[in-house]
Amino acid sequence: MDGQNNNIKIFNPIYVHPEEEPVIEELNANTNNILKDITAIDNSLIEAGNSIKSLLDNTKLKLSNIKEYLSAEKERQEDMNILCNRYTDFASVKSIGAARLSGSLAIENEVIDGVSEEINKDYEKMVLLKEKMLHKEGR
Repeated sequence: MDGQNNNIKIFNPIYVHPEEEPVIEELNANTNNILKDITAIDNSLIEAGNSIKSLLDNTKLKLSNIKEYLSAEKERQEDMNILCNRYTDFASVKSIGAARLSGSLAIENEVIDGVSEEINKDYEKMVLLKEKMLHKEGR
């Protein structure tokens, strides 16, 4: 900082000689002053802790709001890509070869039998997207 010593004594030491009779009123007054100082420090720490807790809660709330906004914006962009026919999952072609087939091919309850899990997941995404589009159109 600027070279100043920030360590300042806040308590004055109380010296009691072992052979001298202590002045009880003076000891009580000094102890009472120390108690007031410690209480003031305690209250300051409590107030600072409450301020930090409030700041943390406000930060969590703002981050939650930002997360919701980003999620809504992502959904809006996906909707725009669907409307503008720029959705990449419709443009990609996945080949069906022997590695992906395991027997007869049938569609039952929105699941394709006889193909790998990867193809079923792609099909499920397509069905969900179709349902989402129909829901937005009001059908």
